[in-house]
Amino acid sequence: MKQQVQKQMGQAFPLGYLGDPLKNIAPALVFLASDAAHYITGQQIAINGGSAMVR
Repeated sequence: MKQQVQKQMGQAFPLGYLGDPLKNIAPALVFLASDAAHYITGQQIAINGGSAMVR
């Protein structure tokens, strides 16, 4: 049942799958916490597999 729900939900995302926190969110968090992001202020980074795209 869980796989069926994940498959159905994944079809709603343009990338075709639900994100994995370790593969998709963690790298962005590590970047934002690093010195490489020192010049970024007040931005929203959508880590949503494209689900916010206008269709």
